[in-house]
Amino acid sequence: MRQPGLTLTATGVTPWLDVSAGVWDPVLPGGGPVRQRWLDVDGALVATGGADRERWWMHWPSLGTYVFGSDGPVVAYPIAGSSHAALQDSFTRGVVPVVMLARGCEALHASAVLTGSGVVVFCARSGTGKSSLALALALQGAILWADDTVALSWAHECIESVALPFPLRIDDTVREALGRRADVRFTDPGAQHPLRRVYFLTRDATMDPGKPELTSVRDGSRFERLLAHAHPFELATDARRRVMIERLLRIAAAVPLYELRFAPSLEHLPLLAQSVSAHLSCRAEALPYVRSA
Repeated sequence: MRQPGLTLTATGVTPWLDVSAGVWDPVLPGGGPVRQRWLDVDGALVATGGADRERWWMHWPSLGTYVFGSDGPVVAYPIAGSSHAALQDSFTRGVVPVVMLARGCEALHASAVLTGSGVVVFCARSGTGKSSLALALALQGAILWADDTVALSWAHECIESVALPFPLRIDDTVREALGRRADVRFTDPGAQHPLRRVYFLTRDATMDPGKPELTSVRDGSRFERLLAHAHPFELATDARRRVMIERLLRIAAAVPLYELRFAPSLEHLPLLAQSVSAHLSCRAEALPYVRSA
């Protein structure tokens, strides 16, 4: 059963999902040793992965195993009783980003919006509010670009982001605080736009919630800040990992990076989004509640 998926012409990758009625028969026993483990925010195991000669695999307990190569479909071998809806959900949220890494992209743990001049990325630890800020910006006119994973590609020496399909996961309390639900625009999967700017979000409960701070990230920490939010691909060779480091260094050198420090406050979330919009348009100095350096 083939599920419609995503075509990415920039990398020559077309990851779609085939759900097999057969049994996974890897070349290596068990698919080979586990090379990578994925954990949730509480540290619980979500999936394991390895390399089966010229293919890679991800095993999701109680769900199934996804197998993929450098091109072609991703084949899911479900465990008895797992639903196609659950397979598709895990494929979209967790497998597609790994396939993108395997096929030449990089990725950041981040949310993002599309503005008139490119993709604006928000990196942060889980629970900081990056999805909430992206939604607030979308309600003020931006387009939702990514939630949880921002994929990056290199086309003609230009650093671009590639839109992946994603389910938006926002707490009802955040939606209620923003006051609107139907005014959000989403980008089309497969779209590509230049990477314009990256913000690193930091919560600081000691601050005045009405006075967020925007500061440029200094040269000495730019690469380290990006690396802390990069998706590793431990299934790859050392050469592939070197490519990832080189690309992050290029982003650190070429893309404006800023820290956005703010006090957690749902009441002030629209104001926080307004401060980012003003910063993007170089009007931050006109807002009395923004401290910028």
